[in-house]
Amino acid sequence: MWDAFVDAWAIAAGAVPAPPQPSEELQRAVSILLGLPEADLMTRLDGAQTTRLRDVGGDRWAGLQALPSGREERDALFRVIFGARKRVEGELGLPAGELPRSRSTPPDAPASVPAATARQLIAWARGRAIETEVLGGPLAGEDLATWDPGALTGLDAELATMPLDLRIVFRGHAPVLHVPAGRDTPWEVASCRTPRSQCETECPLFGRPVCAKYQVGIGWIR
Repeated sequence: MWDAFVDAWAIAAGAVPAPPQPSEELQRAVSILLGLPEADLMTRLDGAQTTRLRDVGGDRWAGLQALPSGREERDALFRVIFGARKRVEGELGLPAGELPRSRSTPPDAPASVPAATARQLIAWARGRAIETEVLGGPLAGEDLATWDPGALTGLDAELATMPLDLRIVFRGHAPVLHVPAGRDTPWEVASCRTPRSQCETECPLFGRPVCAKYQVGIGWIR
């Protein structure tokens, strides 16, 4: 990947044009460069740099998914990425700060600001090895519980404004939960969109029912 990242940084700097038929390796490299700022692992690309990388076919979503979850693998990737940037800066004679810099430790969100509702629910699912699937929208088909937590942290602001319909496989049941935008506690605002006829008698989530259920003498309730 070294050569791919050297080319990606050179394209971002405007030193070389985007190739008409970029390789998959180059597209992966530019996608990772686009994704790193979203995960708060690198300072922001400017508008022109972002446009140049997108012209290669870069996709920040793909870049976020391509980030390794293991610390050693990620550190090794960062050595390649920012070593390649240093090489390009030296060859082009670019001043410090012309190209984005790494963030050695992603800043934590202030304690007073809770994570996005969807991210809290996904963290709960990940901790229990529960499969998830996003239905609709730009993340359709994604199992966010398998994403690297750092990548999701980078999407927190976006998830806080993006309502999700999320299918979860839970104790043999697969309800579809509507998770509204915001930063509320999931079990206080999540609602079940699974048809009542497909619901179990009880579908516990965070220790309380979320799906519709039938109670003798009362009928269907939530």
